[in-house]
Amino acid sequence: PLFYLADGWSFYQDKLLTPEELPGQTPDAYFDLGRYGGCDLGDPNADPHGRGTYRAVVLLDGVPRQYALELTPVSSRWRLWINGELVQSVGMGDEAAPAPSRSMVTFAASDRIEIVAAVADDDGYYSGMLYPPALGSPQAVGQVLSTRLLLHGAAVTLALALALVCR
Repeated sequence: PLFYLADGWSFYQDKLLTPEELPGQTPDAYFDLGRYGGCDLGDPNADPHGRGTYRAVVLLDGVPRQYALELTPVSSRWRLWINGELVQSVGMGDEAAPAPSRSMVTFAASDRIEIVAAVADDDGYYSGMLYPPALGSPQAVGQVLSTRLLLHGAAVTLALALALVCR
């Protein structure tokens, strides 16, 4: 019901590609998310901030189901396609494209899920997809998001309480 999409990613460095442009393109790397700290693909002399396109394909059992994908903070600008449909666009000049109202997108699929994220980092804050997105039923992904929020809130509350006690 819930998977973290850590492995099986293709990366096209310095290219902002759409799903229609991917056929015929050769990825610059295949890797697990977290292997590299940014868009530099491990080159110590390269800037980890940049642009590129991530692609992952998940094969399913053929039964139609509702799925949810938690989009991690990818970059300062991105476009996200699921099965060829543009589902999110942030800062890419797509006035008619959907902007995220939350970090989770829902969709239906049965045979396969193709995830394509074209990302660009102009402000030097993010350096690519560093932790894997969650994929599963909308309930399971929603529970992950709620649990993460609860844990982060508890950690901040504990830090503030310790600061007050140690003062």
